[in-house]
Amino acid sequence: MQPDPRQPTATPDRAGPPGPGRRDVLRAAGAAGVVLAAAGWTLARRSPPDTGTDREPSAAGSTAATGPWFNAFHAPIGAYATFTLGFPGASGGFGLESGAPANQSVFVGSDPPGDGGPWALPFFHDGVSGGVAPLARDAVHRDFGVATDTFTAQDLTFALCSPVRPVPDPADPAAARAPGDLSLPAGDGPLRALPDVLLPAVFAELTLDNRAGARPRRVFLGVTGESPRLMDAPLNGVVFGSQRTHTALVADSTEATAVTGSYMGAILDGQTGGGSIGALVATVPAGQRRTYRIALCFHRAGDVTTGVAMRYRYTDRYPRIEDVATAATTGLADRIEACRADDELVRSAGRTPEQTFLLAHAIRSYYGCTALLSDPDGRPWWNVMEGEYKYINTFDLTVDHLFYEVGMNPWTVRDGLDRAAGRYHYDSGTVSSRHRTSRPPVPAVSASPTTWATGPTTPSPGSRTTSTAARPASSPT
Repeated sequence: MQPDPRQPTATPDRAGPPGPGRRDVLRAAGAAGVVLAAAGWTLARRSPPDTGTDREPSAAGSTAATGPWFNAFHAPIGAYATFTLGFPGASGGFGLESGAPANQSVFVGSDPPGDGGPWALPFFHDGVSGGVAPLARDAVHRDFGVATDTFTAQDLTFALCSPVRPVPDPADPAAARAPGDLSLPAGDGPLRALPDVLLPAVFAELTLDNRAGARPRRVFLGVTGESPRLMDAPLNGVVFGSQRTHTALVADSTEATAVTGSYMGAILDGQTGGGSIGALVATVPAGQRRTYRIALCFHRAGDVTTGVAMRYRYTDRYPRIEDVATAATTGLADRIEACRADDELVRSAGRTPEQTFLLAHAIRSYYGCTALLSDPDGRPWWNVMEGEYKYINTFDLTVDHLFYEVGMNPWTVRDGLDRAAGRYHYDSGTVSSRHRTSRPPVPAVSASPTTWATGPTTPSPGSRTTSTAARPASSPT
């Protein structure tokens, strides 16, 4: 007989020992700057304190001593996007160019091992549950790392995986390797082809262990969102959004079925069609354990600035959400394992679990705020957004993540310094013209009601400028 998930269940720590052979970038570059990488983005949802059962941190610093219930980013690199999850209620989901969590319901659940209706991790609103019951908080264990975030409730496991690795310099010929080359090069650090590093997707594994079960059981992942609809074959998933902004849930096999509907419980009962929920549902036979791999994809097409038309650099390789989904589900198992290797970045015998937790949280925040753009001439523009304010960081804030970037991708530091020198310098008029250096003019990018942008025009000689950050969009797109 299976234990009742509404009763506290002891779960062993899933964190493994640190792996050998990885250079500790944080120790070499300085950890203090990484903690400041949050740069104003409210990571945890502003809600009353959690009242769930407290848990001790694991050896890897997997959970804070205050319990496992906090929102965290699961972000691709350079896409200014995140799949946020971790605080109970409809407080997470897909966010793209958003200054706050998306407040979507996320259903991660299964049929129970015995009698009763389906249950799920408590990340949804009752109004769309359709009879799906939330699992009790004290039945859930969370293992929180810098690249993986795993929730376990008895025989149900859900792991979110996001990349943490250097961004190759776009000017380096080695960065032009074909996408899909996931092999680690000789030397230190997970350098991969630029198209793979910039792939705007994060990954998930949904596992149900039904080896002790006497009947088949359904397992599911569903999210509420804008205009969900099934993707065309051969892709097996659901796409959300309209016009130029899209997200998607996509499985890498046909064992899961993509569906849409109004209520999660009704979807499980076969009532599919129009509604706000898109989901993937699978059935695990009695006596078997199955793992389903899923890609959570993002895409923002076209120009995202005004004044000078800039676009996300990933759109060069992935013009549509379908292109992102195809790449993300190709070699998906390898991509997930690569993220697990990235987890070793912050594990160190010299840090306390609390320090490891802070580093992991800050690094996740940093990547959720990064945006790599291309200007009309194809030049890269590396930006770190000022969190929930949706401003591009002013020059004085670059020191907050300077230490981390010097260790991971120093070209981004050069990019920021060159841009500041080209766009924010001034001529005091006290130096002879023969000593002045010539800087090419850098065009301005101004704000618009529907996009975010950079700062002022290049000043005229003899004048001084102040750095003005980008203005926020009127509402998340």
